[in-house]
Amino acid sequence: MTFGFGVASGDVSAHSIVLWTRCTPGSAVSWHVDGPDGAMHASGESRSDAEGFVHIEVDGLSPDTRYTYQFADADGSSPEGRFRTLPVSGPIRFGVVSCAKFNSGYFNAYAALARRDDLHFVLHLGDYIYEAAQIPRGRQTPGADIGRPFEPAHECVTLTDYMTRYAQYRRDPDLLALHHQHAMIATIDDHEIADNAWLGGSEDHADSDGPWPERVRNAMQAWESWLPTMRRPSRGNPLWVIAELSDVATLVLCDGRLQRSDPRAPDGPNKTVLGGEQYADVAAAAKTAPQPWLVVGMPSKLLPLDSARADAANHEALRGLKLMAHDEDEPYHDRWDSFATERARLIDDLRAGTASPIVLCGDVHFAAHSVTTGDAPPLIECVTSSVTSPNLDDKKGWAKGGSAAHAETMTAAVDEMQWCDLDGHGFLVLEAAADAVTCEWWEVEEVLVRNPNASVAQRVTHSIA
Repeated sequence: MTFGFGVASGDVSAHSIVLWTRCTPGSAVSWHVDGPDGAMHASGESRSDAEGFVHIEVDGLSPDTRYTYQFADADGSSPEGRFRTLPVSGPIRFGVVSCAKFNSGYFNAYAALARRDDLHFVLHLGDYIYEAAQIPRGRQTPGADIGRPFEPAHECVTLTDYMTRYAQYRRDPDLLALHHQHAMIATIDDHEIADNAWLGGSEDHADSDGPWPERVRNAMQAWESWLPTMRRPSRGNPLWVIAELSDVATLVLCDGRLQRSDPRAPDGPNKTVLGGEQYADVAAAAKTAPQPWLVVGMPSKLLPLDSARADAANHEALRGLKLMAHDEDEPYHDRWDSFATERARLIDDLRAGTASPIVLCGDVHFAAHSVTTGDAPPLIECVTSSVTSPNLDDKKGWAKGGSAAHAETMTAAVDEMQWCDLDGHGFLVLEAAADAVTCEWWEVEEVLVRNPNASVAQRVTHSIA
């Protein structure tokens, strides 16, 4: 098993990085980090844990510098990994991904990102894995018949289940390549735990699955083990991240699951997605951020998707994407629409400081660009399409482009929405500079076969007014 899962790096800053690998359990492990000139910059020794995992935090690095790193034990050496530290001044560029369902397609978006050398890191907005069974219960969409069945075949509930599912993902050559090439900063969405997870349960969690808190601990322990991070939510520590991105942006990466209220409860001032402690940290960061941009990583789409002008075609699209109740003309309960009071307050707080807010979202399996209207400073929302998880064409069995009319209808019906694409898979690239930010939506050609080719589907630039 020595180094069979490669290496990874994460939670990068201007001066530090977390390095990760998996090797023989309980073995002595050495590591080294080399600078761009090939000279060793840092090194050390550690010991893998009982499952073979190694997490190393390395400090004292130079800003905006490309490093390589490697592990070794008595049985051999790991592959060489790469990362780039963040700058302390000047522009920053990073990729954004979400929703990678293993049995729905090949990770061509990851392969395309791994081929790039112009990124500082990759931001993962959640659904890094899917916990579902190969033949899912509830309303989850079955996978594609492409020879990539889930391991285990049943839904993940126990720690062994989740660990096995992560191991399957981390053997994928395109995800391996992504981790070898770029550092990752990640949060979770529901499928790291269970479909539509909240603090007290999930609509897919049955009494026979055992206590819900135990399942959450299992899921979070597996996430902590397999991701290159020192954050430990299974122990009650915060999952969210607030960090500086050069002198141009503050990053606020949110967790929208571990403190989420029952989404079916009546809305009101105490109903929450973020929880009190996280909300206070987010609001404080928005108010005091000294950089020109506030970049908010929000796993679930924040701005509304429905309006009084929506017609039957718009509702068909929303139901097809499980974003509207299948038997009523009302939003699906897992959306921010079920938390309208907190959402309104959050949008106001995100616009309260001097930094211009840009919210990056995933979850909904389509790409979109929205800008709030009204007299207040605008909030920009950029939604990335899924890596592989079924989009509207996939769910409906339509040929590519079959949802184009629905995308036009949705864009016309929703005041804030400037553009959307309901049938692509891919990723987003954001570049932030002091005076402008540019978002590029990249789309891969296909996901049912391995093909790393990708092209720009849309590019939007916003400037400081």
